Amino acid sequence: MSRNFFKTGIFILIPFISLWEPTQANDVDPSTLASKVICGYQGWFMAPGDGNPASVGWRHWSRSPQSIGPGLYTVEMWPDVTEFDDDELFPAPGVTLLDGSPGRLCSSVTPKTVSRHFEWMKDYGIDGVFLQRFSSELKDSRFFNIRNKVLENVRDAASEHGRVFALEYDTSGTPPEELYQRLTEDWKYLVDTYDLTNHPRYLHHKGKPVIEIWGLGFNDRGHTPAAAQQVIDFFRNDPTYGGNLLIGGVPTYWRTLTRDSDTDPDWAQVYRSWDVINPWMVGRFDDKEGLERIRDEVWIPDTATCKSLGIEYMPVVWPGFSWDNLMQTPHGSTLIPRRGGQFLWDQFYTVQNIGTEMIFVAMFDEVDESTAIFKVTDNHPETDHWITYEGFPSDWYLRLVGAATKMLRGLNPLTSTIPISPEPGATSNWEIH
Repeated sequence: MSRNFFKTGIFILIPFISLWEPTQANDVDPSTLASKVICGYQGWFMAPGDGNPASVGWRHWSRSPQSIGPGLYTVEMWPDVTEFDDDELFPAPGVTLLDGSPGRLCSSVTPKTVSRHFEWMKDYGIDGVFLQRFSSELKDSRFFNIRNKVLENVRDAASEHGRVFALEYDTSGTPPEELYQRLTEDWKYLVDTYDLTNHPRYLHHKGKPVIEIWGLGFNDRGHTPAAAQQVIDFFRNDPTYGGNLLIGGVPTYWRTLTRDSDTDPDWAQVYRSWDVINPWMVGRFDDKEGLERIRDEVWIPDTATCKSLGIEYMPVVWPGFSWDNLMQTPHGSTLIPRRGGQFLWDQFYTVQNIGTEMIFVAMFDEVDESTAIFKVTDNHPETDHWITYEGFPSDWYLRLVGAATKMLRGLNPLTSTIPISPEPGATSNWEIH
């Protein structure tokens, strides 16, 4: 997500009983969030030739829609596309990789590529995604149409591979006075056009479709508590388009109204209006000591507060960070090292050790801020600054998230030590799937 690094019908009231049955043995149950690890999915990468308008071009890969290469990259990691077919790859003119081969990239507009990502999720035991939908793009027909195409790709891929998906609105960059209209008009469109929440792979919880709204209450957005409450009321109570279970993507310090949170006391009630609290965490610490501080100052008291209010809690974990190319900062100046996956595993262990029942991973595919967990290669362009998996296999983070998912489900013991080996052919007490 483009987030600041330092913040960044008729209802019958009966108990909900899931009638879901898997079509395949390892299909993910879409009727509950409980015991799930969900990844954020940006789906915002585009390339000339993928069918997007020429004015969009190298969206999120480069500063220039028309060009890509040295000094233009807005990503920190190069995706591993060695498994991809020629018809889903797009040449990057002027880009040469370390092995001397020409650079080629993929696009979220391509159905085969999104399907491949969901196939990886299935292969490694990852439950599914919250698909980001950016309210700032909804008034621009170019991006509106692209976003709809990516949504269709995700929907179809989730069906094909037995994963789950839900929508997450990211409110970044949307003028406060336009927020309610943009979100509600778009949601009406999605429900009317796609019958979205009745799709068999759309994630539900406690009998309701899941929607996340990210970004309300941050101290740099200008949104008001009254407008935020209006949005919540629509998605929860509208007689036609409501009835949803709402996740709030809120500031880290929502509970204390400090630091990244707006300090208006009326936000306290807004935050407590969500069904699930999902506080942003990327960039809040960079080592084990910082993680322990967040555990004691944020996660433990947050969990207690939510429990007392009957709200569920979904912490964010992340594998590492850097955005030097994106922000044009000196190389290494924004780096939060991954430590071979131990940084991420420490978070998985910590949140599960305090009783977490659902986890959000930031992110599946975000190479812009180097929080991606999908397959990344060491064979990156010759120039500029690049984050790699430090010699670990390109699927290492997919494997780690799969292992953490089994740990969350209680299928394997809680452990602070990474229980799988990166070595080819190595055996482990844990199987990925």
